[in-house]
Amino acid sequence: MGNRKFYGPGKQYEIDSTHPFTVVTQFLMHDNTDEGELVEIRRLYKQDDRVVGNPASTWPALNGTDSVTESMCNTSKAYFNDHPYVMGGLAQLGKEMVGGMTLAMSIWVDSGANMTWLDSYSSKDQQNVPLAFGAATVPTPVATRTVCSPRVPTRL
Repeated sequence: MGNRKFYGPGKQYEIDSTHPFTVVTQFLMHDNTDEGELVEIRRLYKQDDRVVGNPASTWPALNGTDSVTESMCNTSKAYFNDHPYVMGGLAQLGKEMVGGMTLAMSIWVDSGANMTWLDSYSSKDQQNVPLAFGAATVPTPVATRTVCSPRVPTRL
């Protein structure tokens, strides 16, 4: 989070979004088995013949975190003034995954911060810069950008 040099269009980025790449998500258990308690979610990126680890967060409160852990979730919720949803955390997610899941992804389900962590400036980033979606990476005027409405997932 906050690392603006990792992903984007062009060779100046670690992952060049103008070329195909694969995202690998690892679900790590406390005892390194398939049966243990989920304690970490880690990402790797493969582009061409390179495998690149998830970059460390540049947000000061996250102390260089590069994966999803219970501590990272709690710290980021507090840092961004987001509601701390209490649903059992990673341990509960791991239990739910045992029964089987279908991955459904949406990068626009962030009604609290409207995805400003992804490619914009936020009040945590620069105190005097107004929230502007895509301001950090999208070279279009703010007035011409659209923001998707968040969708609330339902359990099937």
